[in-house]
Amino acid sequence: MDELGALWQRELAARRAVIVLDDAAGPDQVRPLLPERSPSLVLVTSRHRLAGLPGSAPVSVQALAVDDAVALFRRPVGPDRAEDPELVRAIVERCGYLPLAVTLVASRFKAHPAWSLHHLAQRLAREPGRLGEIRHGSDEIARTFELSYLSLAPGQQTAFRRLGLHPGPDFRPHDAAALVGLDVDGTERVLESLLDCHLLEEPAPDRFRAHDLLADYAAHLAARDEPPEQREQALHRLTAFCLLAADRADRLLYPLRTRLPVPHPPAPSPQPQWADGTEAHDWLVRSASTLISVERLARRHGRPAEAAWLAHVLGEFLHKEGHFAAAETMHRAAAAHWGAVGETRARLRALLNLGATLERRSRYTPAYDAGEHALSLAKTTADLDGLIEAYLLLATLHWAVGEFDAALMIQRSALRVHAGHGGHGSHGSHGSHGGRWNRARILNNTAVSLSLLGEQPSALAAFTEALSELRHIGDSRLVAGSLSNIGQLQQEMGDLESARRSFEEALALASRHSPDDHLATIQMNLAGTLTIPAELPRALALCRAALSTCRRLGDRRNEANALIALGHACTGAGRHRQARSHYAAARDLARTIGSAHEEAIALRGVGGTEAALGDRAGAVRSLTEAVRLARLIRSPVEEIRAREMLDATTEQMKENGRPPGG
Repeated sequence: MDELGALWQRELAARRAVIVLDDAAGPDQVRPLLPERSPSLVLVTSRHRLAGLPGSAPVSVQALAVDDAVALFRRPVGPDRAEDPELVRAIVERCGYLPLAVTLVASRFKAHPAWSLHHLAQRLAREPGRLGEIRHGSDEIARTFELSYLSLAPGQQTAFRRLGLHPGPDFRPHDAAALVGLDVDGTERVLESLLDCHLLEEPAPDRFRAHDLLADYAAHLAARDEPPEQREQALHRLTAFCLLAADRADRLLYPLRTRLPVPHPPAPSPQPQWADGTEAHDWLVRSASTLISVERLARRHGRPAEAAWLAHVLGEFLHKEGHFAAAETMHRAAAAHWGAVGETRARLRALLNLGATLERRSRYTPAYDAGEHALSLAKTTADLDGLIEAYLLLATLHWAVGEFDAALMIQRSALRVHAGHGGHGSHGSHGSHGGRWNRARILNNTAVSLSLLGEQPSALAAFTEALSELRHIGDSRLVAGSLSNIGQLQQEMGDLESARRSFEEALALASRHSPDDHLATIQMNLAGTLTIPAELPRALALCRAALSTCRRLGDRRNEANALIALGHACTGAGRHRQARSHYAAARDLARTIGSAHEEAIALRGVGGTEAALGDRAGAVRSLTEAVRLARLIRSPVEEIRAREMLDATTEQMKENGRPPGG
């Protein structure tokens, strides 16, 4: 070897060559072949990361871009058999855009002239079994993976198999540690070793994932080689970790939330540490896909109690962050489970969470059914916290459909219940802060109803009292929401300067502490106090940011409000055609989801812009409908505004010699 090495170096010293060292086992195999005094270029490929080679520039080869994968499939197959672009895209997607997988599948398809693209796509869509379909002749994608797997040490092989049980799209050291059964330090070492072998990817710091096909291969190995009891223990550790960690994060982030004591395992897996609620919130956001996937896995594999507890712990977070579709499924299943096992208090909480989620999805009838059921259970069990939550939910639902009198009546019932028990909840777990929090929320909602009914002085007094309670508690998120409500009322009362100050303070707090849905509401409210047209760019930016957030969260009622806010801004700038388009979209959306109050405001906006554009007959029709709807939902403020605009429009028509209905 020494003589051969010397000869190699002498030959290269006088040459300028490109040297390819393929499938290198490691740095020790490569080092003797690196030219010492030569301008040659060396390309090294390996299943391992060879970052330790001197002068090397590591490049991780990623999966192909979609168009490249399509071209790689079509080249051997020919255009006649690869004529459907959507099916070809589906096929290369199932191949994970890996060149070897695409090549094997294309070659196999070419060898079967009777197969159609649809037939091939169906075979690749089978679950499980996709890996077995990616083959041609004696070559199989699974065999290629096996070469990398067999090169691992036994402990690394065990970790790789168990990571195949993870139900989420990615994982972090703590949940990987729970699944693998090691401490966090040992798990990080294993993850780094799998990363060095290209069996894992690290798309972000401390965030790992396996390529789709490698994840399938790991899951196949787990099913084949892990004893059933070991698989169950691993999944139980992962579920227990998620439940305990999510519960701890929830208590830091929402310390005043009414909740049930969650049963924790006696020896939980290592837990992440957070300094405050902000860090806990960041962890929940990053881990949301894993937590939702683990709940689904527990529910589908015979552990409904664990799934129901996860739904309970995540209830507030899922609601605030807009995971409405997942939350609805989780809370519905939890309510069914707690009902089946006779856990009434837990079922009450699940129904409250379900009702709140359905309300945010603008499904008011089933939300009301869930709220009424929760109210009945709260009264039966004398659960005062649950009773107050049920009242607040039902009042919100009455708001949504424009029944402001009914909402006010319910909120006053909640105040009486709260006062009748000394301002404390049934559990007494939150002390004076819990009592202040509940009172502040009831007062705040009462003030909203009073404002909608035109009783502004009473509303302002209730808002001010609620804000005082919240400032005493020191919760910046709640203070921001209360300031936003006060600003809205000040705006309605014509005090735009005070309203703007309230909204600016609310926005500053919400930008640091509040969830996206609250921030969006404050943004559109602030836009309404800006000077138009001088501050039109900022107003439009605020409204568009709010609209984007509402659409991302699936909050359709506030989407309508954001469209209305855009309409207001455009109207102030004289952009009446743009304004009419926004108002009309809000009107149609509000009508679809049954939000009568938003529909009435949007109708008034449509009528105003139609009048400005010269379509006074259309304006009269829209404004007449706005007056009728505002009267129907007993919103005197909105009725007065629509009536004034209607009267002005009909007066103009009379002056121009046209009958109002013409």
